[in-house]
Amino acid sequence: LRQRLTRTGGLPSDFIFSRGDSYVEQVWTPPPSPSGPSAKFDGKHDSILRVGSLSVHLSSARGKDGDRHPVAVGREDGQAAFAMSLDQSTRGTDDDSNTDFAEVAAVRLDPISPRVSLVFSSFWGGAHCCT
Repeated sequence: LRQRLTRTGGLPSDFIFSRGDSYVEQVWTPPPSPSGPSAKFDGKHDSILRVGSLSVHLSSARGKDGDRHPVAVGREDGQAAFAMSLDQSTRGTDDDSNTDFAEVAAVRLDPISPRVSLVFSSFWGGAHCCT
């Protein structure tokens, strides 16, 4: 499996599989991201992020699968700017309140850009379940 994944470009050549029983230490930590304003949606109460003339409304909508999925709708100067949905992201039940359902954050991904980027994310359970 490792050879196949490495060959197809899905993994670096020095990648190893581990059950964690030989974990010794963390040798690298990514630098902290410059944090900007953010808004969290708890799955029950809508939330709004405002960055300059942009407002992003966080809520949810029921998908074709019957589960609720996070939705972000942006408006700039009162005009519709974008709509995003994390259709494959769900915590499974409307009553699950152990984690935030979704978050949108203003992050400076490109240091030379005059505008921040928006990162729309959701943790929906498990070690590798982030969108």
